[in-house]
Formats: sequence, structure tokens, C-alpha cells
Amino acid sequence: KSLPEPDRLMALNAESMFAKAGYSDLGQVLTLLESYRNESSEPVWDMMALVIGEVRRFVDLDTSLEKPLKEFCLKLAKSEIARLGWEEKSGESSADQKLRGLVLGLGLYADDKKLTETALAKFAAAKDEKEKLPAELRSLIMVTPIKLGDRKAFDYLLDLHDSTTNSDLKNDAADALTGTRSPEWASELLARLKNAE
Repeated sequence: KSLPEPDRLMALNAESMFAKAGYSDLGQVLTLLESYRNESSEPVWDMMALVIGEVRRFVDLDTSLEKPLKEFCLKLAKSEIARLGWEEKSGESSADQKLRGLVLGLGLYADDKKLTETALAKFAAAKDEKEKLPAELRSLIMVTPIKLGDRKAFDYLLDLHDSTTNSDLKNDAADALTGTRSPEWASELLARLKNAE
């Protein structure tokens, strides 16, 4: 963080573009990315997330990369997860509100046990109408039980999608449902989509 924010952003963007053009490799980009561990700027984190998204595409080709990438993501996001937590703070900037969702999303992608347990507890509380999910975190929380194969959560979100008149809530439920890892559930969603046409 010794460089100004625009310089940190441009350095990462340039290294990423060099890798995409074949002048360097993603390993060099990840080495640079590691130096961003204490980053707190939301625009810089947006670029970091884009780079991580590029790397995640390689996991589809080689699943042995998934575990080290998840560990890397958690290490990268850990300080911001600790700083921001789950709850919005009084006087917090809109940038921090957006950043919270991004870093928690990385932590959940990394299968962090504590974050996963918290997301599941928040989902259960919202389902029982004991807690309202914040809009910025709603789809992150909703997708967690779906990725873990919770059929009751899947059915609940299907019902929510069909019954709500709130378009944002409907979209978040749809986003969460498409996070399924079950081919059968994915086929079910596809069939519903075809029937709706």
C-alpha cells in the first residue's frame, strides 16, 4: 500500500493484461497479487477479483488447482473480512459496503468453516423470518446451502422465486439456485425455464 490507489490498480491491471496477451503468466500475476494482502480499497479489490476470476477458470481444467487457490483467496481476503465482518457499521462508506460482499464471497468460495456456518445460520434465520438479509449479502447467503446440497433450501428458494413480487429478491433467489452443484437440480431448473417460455 505504499503506492497511491491508482498506481496499485494500474500495476495489477497491467500485469493481468500482459498475462492475457501471453507476455507473462498467471503465476507472476498471483505473485503480484499476494502483495495486496492488506488492500482496503474497493476499486482495487474489484480488479483483484477480476484476476482471481481469470485464475478460477483454470480450475475447471485442472481440479488439483482448486484447493491451493481457495487457500490463496482466504489468505488474501482475511484482513478485510476481519475488518468489515458481516454487519454494516454506523457511518460506513458505500465502498466498504460493496467490499464486504466481495471479501465474504471469497471467504465462502474458500470454504472457510466459520463463514459458512454464519451464512447458514443467517439463511435459517431469514427463512424463519427472524432476520432480514441485507441486500448486498443476500445472494451470497442464499447460495451457501444450495452449494452444500440442502434440498429443503432449494425448494424454499424455488417457492420464494415463484411467490415474491420483489424483483431484486426474485433475482437473488434465481442466482442462488443456479449455484447448485447437482446435475439433477440443474436439469430441474432448466426444465422450469423451458416451460416458462
